[in-house]
Amino acid sequence: MPTEQGYRDYLAKKPNPFTESTISNYCSALRRIFEHKGIPPFSLADEAELALMLEQYSQDGIHADIGSVYASSGRSALREWYHYVQSEHASLTITLTKGALDNGYISIPREQSLFPDECIEYEQRPAQQLFKLQLPDGRIEQTRLLNKYGRIQVRFTDLFKQVGLREGDKVQLTRLEPYRYQMRFLKNTETAEQPKAVSLPVSTPRKDAAMANAPLNQILFGPPGTGKTYNTINHALAILDPEFLAQHPDESDTARKALKARFDELVKAGRIDFVTFHQSFSYEDFVEGIRAQSNANDQLEYKVESGVFKRLCDIARTSEVPVTTGIRSKPRIWKISINGTADTATRRYCFEHNEARIGWGETGDLANPDLEKNAYYQSLGSNDHSTLNSLAQEMVPGDIVICIRSVEQIEAIGVVSGPYRFEQEVPSGIREDYQHVRPVNWLYTDVGLSILPLNDDVRFTLKTIYPMDRFTWGDLLAYLQQSGKQPLEAAKLESSNGKQPYVLIIDEINRGNISRIFGELITLIEPSKRAGAIEELNTTLPYSKKLFSVPDNLYLIGTMNTADRSLAGLDIALRRRFTFVEMPPKPELLKDTDIDGLNIGQLLEVMNQRIEVLLDRDHCLGHAYFLPLKQEQNLDKLASIFRNQILPLLQEYFFEDWERIAWVLNDHRKTDPDTQFLHQPKLDIKSVLGNVAAGGQRQRWHLNGKAFVNPMAYQLIIKGDKGSQEGE
Repeated sequence: MPTEQGYRDYLAKKPNPFTESTISNYCSALRRIFEHKGIPPFSLADEAELALMLEQYSQDGIHADIGSVYASSGRSALREWYHYVQSEHASLTITLTKGALDNGYISIPREQSLFPDECIEYEQRPAQQLFKLQLPDGRIEQTRLLNKYGRIQVRFTDLFKQVGLREGDKVQLTRLEPYRYQMRFLKNTETAEQPKAVSLPVSTPRKDAAMANAPLNQILFGPPGTGKTYNTINHALAILDPEFLAQHPDESDTARKALKARFDELVKAGRIDFVTFHQSFSYEDFVEGIRAQSNANDQLEYKVESGVFKRLCDIARTSEVPVTTGIRSKPRIWKISINGTADTATRRYCFEHNEARIGWGETGDLANPDLEKNAYYQSLGSNDHSTLNSLAQEMVPGDIVICIRSVEQIEAIGVVSGPYRFEQEVPSGIREDYQHVRPVNWLYTDVGLSILPLNDDVRFTLKTIYPMDRFTWGDLLAYLQQSGKQPLEAAKLESSNGKQPYVLIIDEINRGNISRIFGELITLIEPSKRAGAIEELNTTLPYSKKLFSVPDNLYLIGTMNTADRSLAGLDIALRRRFTFVEMPPKPELLKDTDIDGLNIGQLLEVMNQRIEVLLDRDHCLGHAYFLPLKQEQNLDKLASIFRNQILPLLQEYFFEDWERIAWVLNDHRKTDPDTQFLHQPKLDIKSVLGNVAAGGQRQRWHLNGKAFVNPMAYQLIIKGDKGSQEGE
């Protein structure tokens, strides 16, 4: 049974909880309305009667004056009581017929209703109302209820088969909040009082098959020179444009140029970003941090600035909701008050006709070049001038506007869709001086969310229009999604493309301090913890204090050099959250490259076999070192590669153990000293130090310059000419 304490708890536990003072105001306002109605406070629990009261105490109702008590808190309190009562009521249980099973739909009985805010009469149900259904595996399905048939318009045929439902089984819909329901399946041997949820595999819904097949987090790992960074282009295109990648399957220069050109296009479009980790890279660079900036008055300010990862998350998130494409990239966000904060005819007209209007109509057209001569305009203060200039000049199509309900709450959100205009004659029923107009496509109305979590606990100010720079469109959209808010039907974008995937490439991922860089995101990047997943997690960021989650259309591609001995092993917490793709050396790419009878592919293969025996497979030589020989097949190029790249790398690998390096080069099995890359000169210690007992001195080695220009020196790396293959 609904109670006052239950109502208070309901308000305090909402996704955006009310403050204690607001809850007390709501309770006082609700008592006033119930007393006016002649019924005991907090006693009415009949949904039909409450729906009628909502009409009577609305702005246009017969008791509008009572509904307006406490700055319209009465109406809001009654609406919240209505939602609270509904949350206390039993769920719907629907028996599946053969037709429903065959066609994959759910039919709502005529005597039952899913409409929390409308009259429950069957004939008066609103057509095409949007609902959210939380499926048994945690997925969220958006659907509509058809007015005429009471049938949920989404196909569950595959889901019904997967669960093994039969005729007579039941579907239980439990209201979580207005227009959001949890779905459970009940076998005909079970009862609604003892439901048993059906276990389904964890999955995240995707509309694109390529996105579904690609891992969200992957790391390309291997020794240096194996093409890890080179292949990030292919892996990124496999996610973003698999059809284009399939059209260029070969390794030719022409195909590579085409893939690189397409990759660059996607970078310019903001679909791909690139970052390299290093030991100074930090959380502030990756997620968010405080940066010192100079403002317009040359004063130092400290602002929270998003890092590369959070910026791309915000961009990816804005592609998740299919709203109109009128929103520009990185839109500016504006606060606007339309005729104050009350629910007035002027504001309702703006919402219904996709407009934003403000007063000061006596100024005339703000586009008039002689505006400064207008006496009324000159009499206005600087704040009023700024407001008028913002509406007429600074706002641009694609910017976001937030219309307020109170100093703390948002009423509506829209996107500027056209240029400023001045109307000499305003429509009937609205304020006569509200002649300054901006076309606005209102995406969300009746939002009712607090601005404080987004705006660093700062309320809206009295100024009619001003920009808000404490949060981004991505932050605002994430806030709306986490609060269960859905855009208006008119703002939906009919598109078959679904979510757009985005890719962040992290080069040298193991060179950074993973714990320091990722922080709490170690958990949030996990596929099952992404936004929309069954175990979705949000966190409050330490600097901006905003709720944050990682969208499931952002892909991470990292590269890791396994031979980098300057670092400890990759963080285990990160390792288990990534799919690892090995990038080994590919000598076969060099099988057709010959220099003076020397097969470069065979040379690389033999040297790597020795390195694996003497060290490990993580320190092999990559084929990329030798790829330039495909264009310049001459001994001078090979000598340059060995002298400047291969020998220094081997020196690093073996900690200057020249004897082992000589084994890799097979010098110990070469008869002619001119074919040995390394020489160990004999040294008379006494001639250098005298009779000093210098024990444990290191052996001296030096490079033999003649070997680098001797074709036979390279030939004998593969198979020496001294003794047997096992050496002597």
